[in-house]
Amino acid sequence: MKKLFSILLLSLFVFVSCSKNNDPVDNNTSDDLVVDASKGLTGTFIDFWGKEEWDQVQWDSHFQEMKSIGITTVIVQFVAYNDVTWFDSSNSFTSTKYKYALSRLLTAAASLNMVGIVSDVFGVCLELI
Repeated sequence: MKKLFSILLLSLFVFVSCSKNNDPVDNNTSDDLVVDASKGLTGTFIDFWGKEEWDQVQWDSHFQEMKSIGITTVIVQFVAYNDVTWFDSSNSFTSTKYKYALSRLLTAAASLNMVGIVSDVFGVCLELI
């Protein structure tokens, strides 16, 4: 009987403690998250994996979304990897070429007034104004 009473008491305790709402009160009446832009990320890397065949509308939409959340710098991670290129090239060392990917990305960047294209061995850096 003592064992049954202990189990019942423990069960009641667990039930009561689990049903308590311990969530802090949210006084924010807006559905939008407000972030101090000076403390947020302003840049990101981008690559072409999974985006090889994106059309211009998809690239434009992707860059507009990045700009809307405060991204001002986009660094293209690479335009060639192993035997794949993502630009129009007449090279003979690659077997897989996605010749429109880079030009569509750059067109999307240009449509948002990007400036300061910097090219080096690591990629292309584009900055939004």
